Amino acid sequence: LWATLRLKVDNVTNKNYWTARYGQIYLGNPRTISLSLTTKF
Repeated sequence: LWATLRLKVDNVTNKNYWTARYGQIYLGNPRTISLSLTTKF
């Protein structure tokens, strides 16, 4: 039995920023936190 715990944080400082995609400009995503746990036995 083993487990893996993962934590991911995007935009840690929660600052506003602009991003361009497909020729258009968008306001970037706010701080996002993801947590996952994988187990195998």
